[in-house]
Amino acid sequence: MDTSPTYGDAEANIGAMAQKLDIREQLFMAIKVYERGRDAGIKQMQRSELLLGAPLDLLQMHNLMA
Repeated sequence: MDTSPTYGDAEANIGAMAQKLDIREQLFMAIKVYERGRDAGIKQMQRSELLLGAPLDLLQMHNLMA
């Protein structure tokens, strides 16, 4: 599953569905980091882990912004 916070409620919906169906361990979870600055990027990754179920398998930089 490849998602991003920019896709609305996708992370929350995918995470809830994976938990309900008990398939999280069968999924490869990838996210796109799309934030400005180090701290905001870390915060986004932590939120994504919480919503999708940690650990995430792949963290992608969607757009490098200073």
